[in-house]
Amino acid sequence: MFYSSLELKELNQENIPKEIGLYTLIDKETKAISFIGTATGKNGLYHRIWNQHLNPVYLETRKHIFTTLDIYQLEHPIYHNNQLAIDKSTFRKKVARKYLLKAGTESVNYIKEHFLLSFAIYPPEQQETVMEKAKMLIALHQPIYNGRLRLHSK
Repeated sequence: MFYSSLELKELNQENIPKEIGLYTLIDKETKAISFIGTATGKNGLYHRIWNQHLNPVYLETRKHIFTTLDIYQLEHPIYHNNQLAIDKSTFRKKVARKYLLKAGTESVNYIKEHFLLSFAIYPPEQQETVMEKAKMLIALHQPIYNGRLRLHSK
């Protein structure tokens, strides 16, 4: 048995549960499913969404991770612990690349303004089910930020 929030919720701290589950991020304007993700670790959905996707200091500083796709963020530098940084969350990084957003606060604010959340909560023993359902939903809906992204400017 699982609980599903089919209602679209704003991306704020109070709307994100701590249970494991899968989630979708929906474009506010088009209502398209833009990203499907899973959260099966400690503090589940809350940790994955609030502490990673929506945490401005969840940043990558390891230079060997940077690619030519990160050129905008590298040319508009943000520093974390005195080191050059880019967005670390895969979802946030892809959004920032598409809309030419600076790492951290600018990309987080864009996501909060332009996306809504829906989710399904599962019991802890159903981690495999969460992963299988996410794969199935990604194959079915092919969300833009789960796959390779064709970049264009604002």
